[in-house]
Amino acid sequence: MSEKTVSEFLFEQFCNENSIPYSRIETQDYKTPDYDVYFGGQLVAIEIKQIDSNEDDIKHLKQLRLRGRVGIREIPGRRVRIKIDSAKKQLKLRTQGKYPAVLVLYNNVPIGSIDSNDIKTAMYGFESGSILIPDDPEDTSIYIESISLGSGRKFTPNHNTTISAIA
Repeated sequence: MSEKTVSEFLFEQFCNENSIPYSRIETQDYKTPDYDVYFGGQLVAIEIKQIDSNEDDIKHLKQLRLRGRVGIREIPGRRVRIKIDSAKKQLKLRTQGKYPAVLVLYNNVPIGSIDSNDIKTAMYGFESGSILIPDDPEDTSIYIESISLGSGRKFTPNHNTTISAIA
């Protein structure tokens, strides 16, 4: 079995400290989730995805150390969408629609973070809306109408129904 990642070590520590029964799923010839966890006898498949530093993260960290500040540009939810794509097949194969499946994300990047907005955007898409500007140039009122979730979503009522939750 391969060396545990930081995220796997912390997950097991969390389960042990909170008396949550779990078992590590042995590696197969095909991709499997990482753990089976049991909540009151209910099996839940867990796939842990660790987000590690990429070249941009390393460059940003160097800039921060050198200048004391850095500007980071990131498409909201991009990294989470990538992890959803890699986890869903593993979880689907294990659960076969019979058990809940949870994707656990761990941000192992020293600067920047994955937050609830990244997860919401990855799951349900970018927020979009219509802005109404009055015809009268003297009227400075601006109205926002029909805010909705738009493109970039990985979850719909009929698509990607394998993953029950993201933590």
